[in-house]
Amino acid sequence: MSDRAAPAPADRPGPRRWWAAAWPALLLAVALSAPWLSSPMFLDDWHVLFQADQADWTAEGLARGFTFLDRSSIETWNLPAQPAYHFFRPLVVASYKLDLALWGTAPLPSHLVNLLLHLASVALVALLALRLGGGRRVARIAAVLFAIQPQVCVAIVWTSGRTETLAGLWMLAGFTAYVLARQDRRPWWLAGTLAALGLAMLTKENAVLLPAMVGAYELSRWIAGGWPTRAQLGRAAAHATPVIACGVAYLGWRLLAWDPGAELGLPYYHDPLEAGFAIHALAKTAYNLVALVTTAVLVPLFGVELLVEHPLALAGLVAAAVGLYALILRGAGRRPLAVLGALWLGLALLPTLPILTVDLYLYFPSIGLAWLLATALGKGRPTEAGAADGGDGAWTRGRRWGTVALVGLFALGFCLRGGIYRTEGDVNERVFADVRADAPDGLEPGTRLLLVNMPIAASHIASTVRLRGGPDDVRATLISVSPEWTLPDEPAPVSCLGPHRVRVHPPGGRDAFFLTREEWNLQLLRHPLDPDLMYDADGVTITPLTDGDRVVALDLAFDEPLRDGPFRLYSFHDDGARLAHLECTAADGEVTERAGLGAPP
Repeated sequence: MSDRAAPAPADRPGPRRWWAAAWPALLLAVALSAPWLSSPMFLDDWHVLFQADQADWTAEGLARGFTFLDRSSIETWNLPAQPAYHFFRPLVVASYKLDLALWGTAPLPSHLVNLLLHLASVALVALLALRLGGGRRVARIAAVLFAIQPQVCVAIVWTSGRTETLAGLWMLAGFTAYVLARQDRRPWWLAGTLAALGLAMLTKENAVLLPAMVGAYELSRWIAGGWPTRAQLGRAAAHATPVIACGVAYLGWRLLAWDPGAELGLPYYHDPLEAGFAIHALAKTAYNLVALVTTAVLVPLFGVELLVEHPLALAGLVAAAVGLYALILRGAGRRPLAVLGALWLGLALLPTLPILTVDLYLYFPSIGLAWLLATALGKGRPTEAGAADGGDGAWTRGRRWGTVALVGLFALGFCLRGGIYRTEGDVNERVFADVRADAPDGLEPGTRLLLVNMPIAASHIASTVRLRGGPDDVRATLISVSPEWTLPDEPAPVSCLGPHRVRVHPPGGRDAFFLTREEWNLQLLRHPLDPDLMYDADGVTITPLTDGDRVVALDLAFDEPLRDGPFRLYSFHDDGARLAHLECTAADGEVTERAGLGAPP
């Protein structure tokens, strides 16, 4: 195996060849993203922007400014009342503070920044494909598949996806510098690798993957070209050792700085040391591998646990993943780019395993997937022309139509996800508009918001209110009481029982919330609800009122945050429009109730 990895010096891609491979992907990414760039912010967006707004322009302020959960969010998710977990992402916090300083909370420019970062990464994916032995066709397919991978849509049209696009760019830039150092025998490029690694470490914890990717690059060359000589091993070690040493030092520092008291538990985080994690990891890996190619949302939120509980379904999904990737690997062969793509994909999936099943953390794996799929689809039969076809060979009809079908599937999935995220943002905007309309002069300090049957996008409505001029101590709680995560066509009426208590009645057309134990075990964010016991959600005690096995109403008792300020309750319809509103105000020991749409029975 030659120490100089493919391509040969005379064939190394210049700017023109690089542009020819990258421009279709860049154009397609812009075209598919454009309709969704103005989508409202949703989910974590308002929360992370509020946290960034509160952070100081100091090293400590930026380092501690990215708080994932505050007390309001902990209540929303019904998680244990543990200290908030702080990520170490000062560059992301700084970028959010710049957003707020330049254009406030306008979503379009924030999403445009994400898109520009993604386009830069797409160009590097094409360059690396050319450098690692893929011809122009393979590089073009890899760039297109990564550019419009449906799971990366969220990193563009979700402001919180800045962590993915920014960290992904640093990782690809650092990896590109390493490849240039190895192929061109220019060790000064390693300075660029170390600089990019440092920037990535200040952006997202997954930066520890870059040294692992460097090792994967060396391993892919050996797998594809044979075991290296002692001299080649020495040169590889000389290049890789500084990068790996920095990664190990970063990982050690993060482990020493880890605060066990701030660790989140189920359903967000699965401890790898706990019993049952292995089967969870198997289910999560199979789910991700199939979802990445098919673009399908196979299971609902927290649905990996459902797979674990149903062995036949899990076995079927594992078999599908094995068969699908066996076919892909067979088509890709042992080419360096394919081996690197497979290794990159596997390594990038590892940090996602303890996290709940959503498609928000698959940006890095999509890079390796694009190289792997492009090698399987773009390589054809060898031709006498050789370099005339860019080294790709004659493109067979089957692979040509397979590429067209996969690109079409990805484009469709990308657009559908963009529409979903816009809908989520619109729901959040309607909720905020309702709250603001009921309090045109602003919410009073100590206000408590209770959202009944609200889609999960309401989890950070309190941060939305705070960032848009509301008091900093506004708190919001979400209670979902609709079977199987569906929302009713009619409201769940409420009645005010006192300054700290309300009763939630079944939605119109129903005489009970739940008819069986199986139904209520699925509700309230999948926490079991025992009809004989009270249910504590950190500040809200829920007492189910029963008639046999049926739950006919819920009594909600609130703790000190009610104070003497108003309590506002909203019951929502499936499109986010308010159906019922109740305000309870405690003043001088008297309870005043003002009902809006939908009166209690």
